[in-house]
Amino acid sequence: MWQMTNAWDVMTAVFTAIIAIGVIAAFHELQEVRKARRIEALNTFLGIWGSIEEREARRFVFREFDFNGLNSLADEQRKKIEMVLTNCNRISYLVLNRLVPEEDVLRLIGRPIIRVWDCLEPFIRGRREEVGQKLDTEDPYRYMVHLEWFVRKYRNKLEPKSS
Repeated sequence: MWQMTNAWDVMTAVFTAIIAIGVIAAFHELQEVRKARRIEALNTFLGIWGSIEEREARRFVFREFDFNGLNSLADEQRKKIEMVLTNCNRISYLVLNRLVPEEDVLRLIGRPIIRVWDCLEPFIRGRREEVGQKLDTEDPYRYMVHLEWFVRKYRNKLEPKSS
């Protein structure tokens, strides 16, 4: 049987136990902070994605938008398109850089983001040409590049399974 030889052994054991309890408590607190950040991030996304102005702009993109060149768009239409693209590009950046929970974002808005790309790809290409960006390069600073990378990375994962 183990015997303590002096008071220092007792104090060492007590302090070790206190430190172990502290480490366990800190680990638990970190998990709670992580959950709170996740909820806050999702709430922010849903606030951006679900605002009335954003929903109306997406409705325009999905139902009414027909690309016939950049010059054929009215200012109000262009503002709606730019708002939708900017929000999708921002969300894509955060997901690709693992700053928000990937699975939650994909489950909630992944498919609509890909649909935005599909509807607005001609507009994006037109804007890239308008500002002199080459279409056949992988420039990490080109217009809506994070949205493009998001679509490339997640399209196959998010496509509905055929029966």
